[in-house]
Amino acid sequence: MSKKAVGLRQSFFLEIKGNIDHVLFFNYICHQNQNQTMKVEEVPQDAMFFKNTVIRDVAYAIDDDGNYTPVISEGWEVKNDALSITWDEISAKCEEIRGKVLAGELSPLAYHLERNIMGIGLFARYTGQSKWKVKKHLKPEKFYELDENMLQKYAEVLRISIEELKTV
Repeated sequence: MSKKAVGLRQSFFLEIKGNIDHVLFFNYICHQNQNQTMKVEEVPQDAMFFKNTVIRDVAYAIDDDGNYTPVISEGWEVKNDALSITWDEISAKCEEIRGKVLAGELSPLAYHLERNIMGIGLFARYTGQSKWKVKKHLKPEKFYELDENMLQKYAEVLRISIEELKTV
């Protein structure tokens, strides 16, 4: 990996602190730091995370007529490296929380929130609950007191079944 790519990757991680939602910022930083404009045929196609999916990146490049045009990209090495590191960090955090769930320190809800990269505030807004209520449900004794309707609402937001919600 080039020095420029390493520097860009470090800039990305300093900015996002593990938040995958800021990948667009990463694209912005990378494109701002390029000394030349990318031509259509130079748009990277390094498939890794988007391989065999319908998800693609759109990059803007200069076509043969000198106009900016959108070009579909399957990914590129620097972004793939950044995503790989980010997903490794998320997986490690999930395993840490899973251990706490198995030890009875947290409810399975904590694990599923982390797995879905959802904070308490976001999850509370999606479920229509207050943040303090969601925090309360991170305690195992309170979580296992939830009625089926609340469990169903939580499961729907997390796109899992109630049975999956109750396990890690």
